[in-house]
Amino acid sequence: MGAITRRFRAEHGLVRRAAACLDRIADRIEADLSFDLGAVCDLLRYCEVFVDDAHQRCEEEVLFRALQRRTNMAERIGELLREHVGERIAIGRLRRGLAAAVCGERSAWLRFAEELREYARQQLEHSLKEDEVLLPLADDLLDESTQADLDLRCRAIERELGLERHEHLLPRIEEIARQCGSILPQPSLGAG
Repeated sequence: MGAITRRFRAEHGLVRRAAACLDRIADRIEADLSFDLGAVCDLLRYCEVFVDDAHQRCEEEVLFRALQRRTNMAERIGELLREHVGERIAIGRLRRGLAAAVCGERSAWLRFAEELREYARQQLEHSLKEDEVLLPLADDLLDESTQADLDLRCRAIERELGLERHEHLLPRIEEIARQCGSILPQPSLGAG
């Protein structure tokens, strides 16, 4: 396993942890139980800032391009790109749904909970697909030196965005995970 695939596996673990929290919050909304509105806002922000702006951008601009140069993966990569677009659209729906729910009635909260659950499902399925199909292929096709170079390119994207490996977001996500009772194992960020 090289630097870039270690990076994405660790990040996918974080994405699944956030998705589990969103799913648990949806459970609480549907059961008409209290929940931390700030946690919802912070998780949505994490998904926008880290998942959409940094993680998926690194996949699209760095990993996908490297794989396309080495294999005929156009159809599979096209599918993953379409899922990225769908996830970005879903975040917009969640933002609008949250605003409507805060200003609305119980039915607006229930619709918001459905959207949370759907987004969490999308993130889980997408990250598992990449972990089970794309990243093993990357390990087979990209040598250690190439993977290290790709990892440096991702770091440059994060620096450009001011995210320096998103460490500043992690303590809040872990706090929310504890609040949600997330039982997912803590992902290892690995070296690099």
